[in-house]
Amino acid sequence: MARNPFSILEFPLIDFASMDSSQLLGLLTDGLAQSGFDSISALQIQSWKTQLSVLQDAVKLLLNEVPSSGSDLIILEYVIPVLRRRIDCVLLNKDKVIVIEYKGGTTTTAKSALLQATDYALDLSDFHEYCRSVQIFALALGQFIDHAQTASDKVWLAWNSQDLFSILIELITREPLYPAINQDIWRTGRYFPVPHVVQAAVSAFNNHDVADLAHSRADKGSLSRTIDSLVNAVSIAQDANSKLLLIVTGVPGAGKTLAGLRAVSQVTERLDLSRQQATYLSGNIPLVKVIREALYRDRKEKEKACNVPFKSRTRRRDIENLVHEMHRFVTDSYGKGSPPVARMIVFDEAQRAWSRAKNLKKFQRDVSEPEMVIELMDKHDGWAVVVALVGGGQEIHDGEAGLEAWGTAVSKFPDWKVWSSQAALSGGPSVAGSRLFTANDIPVNVQVRSELHLDVSFRALNAESSAAWVNAFLSGRTSEARTLAGSNLPIVRTRNLEKARNWLKERQLGSRRVGLVASSAAERLRAIGIETPTFSFMQGIDYVRWFLNPAGDIRSSNQLEVALSEFEVQGLELDYVGLVWGGDLIFGDDGLVVRKFGGSSWQTSISRSDLDSSTDSKRRMYQEGLNRYRVLMTRFRSGMVIYVPPGNSADATVQPQVFDLIFQYLGRCGVRSLD
Repeated sequence: MARNPFSILEFPLIDFASMDSSQLLGLLTDGLAQSGFDSISALQIQSWKTQLSVLQDAVKLLLNEVPSSGSDLIILEYVIPVLRRRIDCVLLNKDKVIVIEYKGGTTTTAKSALLQATDYALDLSDFHEYCRSVQIFALALGQFIDHAQTASDKVWLAWNSQDLFSILIELITREPLYPAINQDIWRTGRYFPVPHVVQAAVSAFNNHDVADLAHSRADKGSLSRTIDSLVNAVSIAQDANSKLLLIVTGVPGAGKTLAGLRAVSQVTERLDLSRQQATYLSGNIPLVKVIREALYRDRKEKEKACNVPFKSRTRRRDIENLVHEMHRFVTDSYGKGSPPVARMIVFDEAQRAWSRAKNLKKFQRDVSEPEMVIELMDKHDGWAVVVALVGGGQEIHDGEAGLEAWGTAVSKFPDWKVWSSQAALSGGPSVAGSRLFTANDIPVNVQVRSELHLDVSFRALNAESSAAWVNAFLSGRTSEARTLAGSNLPIVRTRNLEKARNWLKERQLGSRRVGLVASSAAERLRAIGIETPTFSFMQGIDYVRWFLNPAGDIRSSNQLEVALSEFEVQGLELDYVGLVWGGDLIFGDDGLVVRKFGGSSWQTSISRSDLDSSTDSKRRMYQEGLNRYRVLMTRFRSGMVIYVPPGNSADATVQPQVFDLIFQYLGRCGVRSLD
């Protein structure tokens, strides 16, 4: 019988019930050791003994009442790819999947156990292809210190084998809603784990493999090939004492950040850290702070669990050496005679590096940031590698240099070699038409590397179609947007804020995150009771805790009280997003209109037809207005609700007809209404 590549042990239910418990324990221990997990503790073995006893007793009782269907299967220690978390038990019966999480001892609360079981069930439900056509349930089993009950039909709680038996009888005797599970198809069913960027960062620096990300996808090795290429580039540069610039592109959500983080982690393992380092850089300050805090919390939790003395300042310093804020890194390093310690740097969202004009205005440096980076790394005697991870169409800050600035910069250093994806040279959609060099001016030292383009999105199952819909929506291509929406667009609209909040709350299960977002230019949201997410307002908001703290914490995004803007959420994501539409992007006779507020009224309005006769600053304002919403509308992993305020006829800044038109335009583009 072929084993599921992600399970440690699996048996038909009838075989599991009759097996000797000591034999089971031995097989379980050996299976985990062969799968590359850490050594098994005596405490873990004792926990398994109790768990297996309870499971076997319950299964025996079950089989006495309900004979084996032949399609049932019990899987022990099912491994969730990438994150390498293990589900204690998965039971398949008829068309049902039951996730069982066991907690030994008497210190675990039912609430935390249910949370973990629910998360595991959601992981399977969301990303295991076969689980889209089954009934799936979560069950927490153990001796808990409280007696919390759950009213959910999908989440159950058991204290002992009799409880477990009663629940299993209740679930598996229900009328099937789908065809019975085919075990062979289950084993080979494609699994699409989509860790959000924070989980990806923690996984990368915990040395978890990312190959499983693409298990059985159309191009299952693309992410691994990209990471291997980045790591091998360092070896090639070391051997040849050469300097390399690598340009990596990819569709939204394809894993550019994960590839960069994983490459830094792998290269760090190979370097003498007393003399040279590899560093991940980003110009996105919120992203840097959230990743740093997530890594810190993960290290703290793991070291305390292993009874290792935790040194807070040391751990924060170690993490800060790995993950830097780009502008600070360049500012601190530039102008010094010696090169930086980093021999390899990965610059995420490299198109957002500052232009020469921005640098001149801010620091009186008549040089672009890409040129500063190349100049800094060129100071190394011997090898150096710069990796630029490039996206497109989400420039929201004035003075972002764009992809072409990297081509201009590296052209001034003839000793540098360039590896680039074809998309960066030809101006593909993943870089919004930008080019590294002009078509007739590509240097001879440029090599095209197909593995430097990631063309499969892993952010969510529908990421590619949703991103295409957003592009069509913002471009005014109504018919195309409606066709792309079809019946599966995971976006809904409403004029009722409480309906939007309730829609989000219903989906906030387990550790899934929900939250509100809004444009920084939506000046008149205050009129409907939502504070505009301006920088001054955000000074009182800890956005790191907003992204990381769990439900129930008033600082968490799940409270649905504070809307973050495009500046805080770019590069990050939530499972479900509530977008509060502002008056800065409206629908007019000529399609979408970008507006700017000043004083007590909307001062400037620019439509698409105005662009040909507009100044450069107005054209830039129009594009930035669209990009703000492009960022906000692509922050969700599973779904989004768009709240369009009803407006107020007594207030000229929030006229109802303005919001009516944008709500209607959303409908014409295929967004169904909750109202």
